[in-house]
Amino acid sequence: MKKKNILKLGIFLLVIISTSSYIYTIKEMSNRGYSTSENMIYRGVLCLFVGIIASKIKGYRLIPQNKKTQIFRFFSSGFASYFYTTSFAFLNASTIALLGRLDIAFLLVLVALFSNHSENKKSSLQFWLSIWTIIIVSFITLSGNFYNENLLGYFYAFTSIILIALGYIFMKNSAGKENIIVLSNVFSLSNLVFGLALLFINGENLHFDLADIWIFVLYALSQFGIYILSIQLYKWYNVERARLPYVLATFTIYFLEIVLEKREFDLKQFLLLLIITGMIVTIIMNPKAVETKHNFLDKT
Repeated sequence: MKKKNILKLGIFLLVIISTSSYIYTIKEMSNRGYSTSENMIYRGVLCLFVGIIASKIKGYRLIPQNKKTQIFRFFSSGFASYFYTTSFAFLNASTIALLGRLDIAFLLVLVALFSNHSENKKSSLQFWLSIWTIIIVSFITLSGNFYNENLLGYFYAFTSIILIALGYIFMKNSAGKENIIVLSNVFSLSNLVFGLALLFINGENLHFDLADIWIFVLYALSQFGIYILSIQLYKWYNVERARLPYVLATFTIYFLEIVLEKREFDLKQFLLLLIITGMIVTIIMNPKAVETKHNFLDKT
């Protein structure tokens, strides 16, 4: 039991590190002038390459067993990645990391509204905490009392959050049916295809600076690490509790920005970060949480 607890703690810490690296690298790509399409294309190609190599080494199959679910994931991931990546052009990484954790609140609302036991879940404390968290954060954002950032960025961020929340349901549903390579490759392929489509629509040309290769390598390793670790978390916990280390990573990202980007520490911003994170952690740790089995996806 003690060894298992140490293993869980180790995975939690690795998820925090991987998530922080993942978000930091996307923001760094945006800071270095890479467009959303370039960002998605390079990330998709490199991560797909890593996934194929890993599948050859481990002997994993590349073709999904449940093609219908992975097709849903392909499209939801592609659109979510587009909105998510674009939001980095307008918002700080820590802002996006914090707003991104509202995926848990949206996830619980979606489950409560569309699951087989929706009436029970709509009357749960988690459901109403989720509703109020979404309302409060939306009010703070729209009233301009959050960070002094572009409102368009919040639109992109909130849209991606809803799509990402939907994606977690498919991810949880796939965790026991597909190997980690398939799950990672579907996401990478969606990035590549949607990025190429966006490049064509906008009439852009690709550019690449070899000095930036370390950013893309770090991103690929981070994404691969997140998928490997997430699968284990989904086996141990329900889908919302598995997101706990991702919530805590918000603080790591905030202080990374202060150190690496020489961003000034703002007490008001930090307190808002602390309050909203506390609300989300309360939702996750609610002891009367109804296990989210997501029966409405069983046939996918």
